[in-house]
Amino acid sequence: MLPCAAAVYKWMTLTNQQTDRIKYYVFFNDGDDKITANKFIGSTGGLYGIDTSNFNLVLNTMKTAMKNGNGDDLPENDIEALSFGIQQCSNCSNIIHIADNQATPRDMIILRNLTKPVKVIVCQLNAKCFKSKFDKYCSQYRRLDSCNRTRYDSISRSQVLTLYNPYEFSVRYKVLCTAPRTYSIVEPQGDIHPQHSVDIIVRLLDISSNQNVVQKIRIQYYDSRKSPDALGKRDIACTILPHKPSEHNFDDDSNNSSSRIRTATKILHQETRDPVALVVLMILSAICAVILILPTLADNENSTTMRPPSYLHMTTNSKIVASYILGKLTFSRTKKNKMLPSRGATQTKSGEATFSQSTGMIYIFNIIVGTGALALPKAFHEGGYVLSTFLLLILGFFSYISATYMIEAMAIANYMRRKIVHRRLGTIVPTVNDDEETADESDRAPLLPAAINSEDIYASTGTEERHDFDIVEKIEMGEMADMFLNKLGLVIFYFCISLYLFGDLAIYGSAVPKSIRDVICTYEPVNCNTSITSNDLCWESSKLTRHHVYQIFVVVFFWTLGLFVFGNAQKTKFLQMVTTLCRWSAFLSMIILCIIHLAKRSSSQHPDPIRPVIFHFRSLPPLFGICVYSFMCHHSIPSIISPIRSKNKLSYLFAYDYICIALFYLLLSLTAVFTFAKFEDLYTLNFRPTTRCNQSAVNVPKVLAYYIALFPVFTLSSSFPIIGITLRNNLETVFKSCLNVQRKQRSVLVVCVLLIPCTVSILTENINFLVGFTGSYAGVAVQYVIPALLVYNARRQAQLKLRGPIHFPNQSFFQNRYWVFCVLLWAWLAIIVITIYHILPASIFV
Repeated sequence: MLPCAAAVYKWMTLTNQQTDRIKYYVFFNDGDDKITANKFIGSTGGLYGIDTSNFNLVLNTMKTAMKNGNGDDLPENDIEALSFGIQQCSNCSNIIHIADNQATPRDMIILRNLTKPVKVIVCQLNAKCFKSKFDKYCSQYRRLDSCNRTRYDSISRSQVLTLYNPYEFSVRYKVLCTAPRTYSIVEPQGDIHPQHSVDIIVRLLDISSNQNVVQKIRIQYYDSRKSPDALGKRDIACTILPHKPSEHNFDDDSNNSSSRIRTATKILHQETRDPVALVVLMILSAICAVILILPTLADNENSTTMRPPSYLHMTTNSKIVASYILGKLTFSRTKKNKMLPSRGATQTKSGEATFSQSTGMIYIFNIIVGTGALALPKAFHEGGYVLSTFLLLILGFFSYISATYMIEAMAIANYMRRKIVHRRLGTIVPTVNDDEETADESDRAPLLPAAINSEDIYASTGTEERHDFDIVEKIEMGEMADMFLNKLGLVIFYFCISLYLFGDLAIYGSAVPKSIRDVICTYEPVNCNTSITSNDLCWESSKLTRHHVYQIFVVVFFWTLGLFVFGNAQKTKFLQMVTTLCRWSAFLSMIILCIIHLAKRSSSQHPDPIRPVIFHFRSLPPLFGICVYSFMCHHSIPSIISPIRSKNKLSYLFAYDYICIALFYLLLSLTAVFTFAKFEDLYTLNFRPTTRCNQSAVNVPKVLAYYIALFPVFTLSSSFPIIGITLRNNLETVFKSCLNVQRKQRSVLVVCVLLIPCTVSILTENINFLVGFTGSYAGVAVQYVIPALLVYNARRQAQLKLRGPIHFPNQSFFQNRYWVFCVLLWAWLAIIVITIYHILPASIFV
């Protein structure tokens, strides 16, 4: 509309001088420079409305709309602006739409929301395209008296192809066609900026002939930085239909056809970086670094007089070898990273880099195994190991059912999103032609005459079959709740998820500083039977109390890891790999130490063996809450599985993880209850270094004792960014209708995500209180109730759209609706038990 701005300005001025019948103006710029990936039909924004009481303000409002954005892409949200005007001016009887002849409305699906007649004034007309474009707008508003042309041969004959560049460099494209006299390509060549998209309009010039004849449109891609050789191509078949297909038949064809609508961009794959190899390199680098740090053993020096043991002293030759290996590793990784082009990383639809299924398993394991794993041994000890084992397996099974429900609901949500896009298609129906190239000479001929610089465009490219229900777009729980739940369900969802995630961050923000504080504080009372409180000194030579040191570490923790919340889950990949190595080494160390202790005690015929409790129903409610908390990951599933490259058999991937985690929990807890007679709140505190007032039941080397004591720092630090990112994404979904979430607004949301739990952590260090408050009700709702309601409503909507049963790869194994009811019944039972525990006296559970 920018070329028409002067004409529109003049028209508005003359209209204001000649009549007073115009009551309200709406100016729209298609989202205030919002990128296309963040535009949603019906809520794109960029709308500016004002009444005509002060015409100078009207003109200033128009200038403001023009200044704040130009829409980023060619298609516009006309119907959204019209609906907004009807809502703002309810007493207006007619709507005048000044339309851009060069832009295609993208939101025709919500045309039914218009309740008043619309008269169209078309801008940027010329003799060549006047008929087609004018008839296009008449067909859009064909039910109105102002546009009465409804015959099929007069409606729009154009199609928009969107090309998206997910890479960090510009991509040059060129569009070729087999029938240049039949189809006209607007902007057939150009550049696509990094992580931007362009819209290409294909216009049908001649409908009188060639009906039902398949023609080809080919899109070629080039790297702007390198040689002119084509990176890849994509063929799109165009067919002129003799009659207009009905909306019902068209939807069925879109859903059931074997030729799926695909994107027009060619994803270039990078060599997969094996996370196992990365971990091995990290281990070798760490060993070499430790060798270089250790003291050197001199030839004439007696090692027995030194304070460190002799085996910790390295010779000069060993240090030279270690430095050589470390240098080689560093040089090889640096050289490899420089040789790999930035375009090699596969990317999601939103432009985020992806990772393999094995890396996804690590992410899932890290997000599940957190504070709950450290609290399980004490819960097993108090509730009885037989009762605890049975309850842990049952809760893990129901948690896995809910996880598969989240995956299925996300797949259906992706299908619903693509169905909205499919409905925008006009009479030119593009389908991707992935058949093998034939040897026919007509196929080998150039697609354009020689005068247009034809090229050999039949470079081979790979394509991949895509299902309508494939998960190609990250849709958070909040967006799925908005799609599948009613208003009451939305309110309950956002309350529960926000309460849980804020509480989760507060728990992490208290557990990590508390663990560090307990390790570095060395003050011990004279009488070892006296309990140490938060008001005691941290060091004898300092005036800082233990609580003051704890608060300092809370601020440092949120300040350090809070920076990751500004990014995305993929940017924490290195952090996930490091913490996974620390996690397994610490847990395996605790398990092995307990097994060694049990073996020694069994061989020495210990006179007083540990006899743990078998059943203790009084501890059932807190045991229930800890087990629920131990399997929590559902709020972060969209952020974790969206960047996974191959999303086939995600339910199997989660099954492997859940089985490994359940066996791991049992091994950790059962070895603990038969080793220790007394448990701390965090299991790692049972392995603290031996001091005058702390005598551990297990003989632990001092270095290993410190490492295990600091283990919660690494465990919780890896999960903190993912939970913070998930909370930020859900808050963005909540506020997207009332503010345009750009970089500045996102920073404000991140500050809120960090400030609230940081304040709670500073005020209290009672982890048991935080865990109980967070997991009792909100945890049950997030893990059981919300996934069950989402998948139940998602299945109903999908079945209504397809008019029958649905089948797709990422469906849950638990398709029967009675499984959904069983999960909901289990959740209500859990809430009732927890409520009884909090209301009735504890003696009832004896």
